[in-house]
Amino acid sequence: MGLSGTQQTMYYAAVTDEMRVGSGGGNADEGELIQVVEVPVDHCLKNLLQCDTMERSVGLLFSLLWFQQFKAPLS
Repeated sequence: MGLSGTQQTMYYAAVTDEMRVGSGGGNADEGELIQVVEVPVDHCLKNLLQCDTMERSVGLLFSLLWFQQFKAPLS
C-alpha cells in the first residue's frame, strides 16, 4: 500500500536484446503505451534519488532500492 492508500503491483523480469521480437511500445489495440527507459545500474540510485526535476513515487523508490539490494551486479 502506498502513502496515498493506493495498491501497487510491480514486476521484475530479466531480459536481453536477443529476446526482442518486435519494436516494443505495447499493444496499441489494448490501449497500451509502454516506454522502455534504460538506466545504468551505477547511476540508478545516485541520479534518480537526487534528481529534482523528476517526480518519484514511493513505489519507484522502493523498487530501485530492492533492485540495488537483490539484483544489481556486485561490484
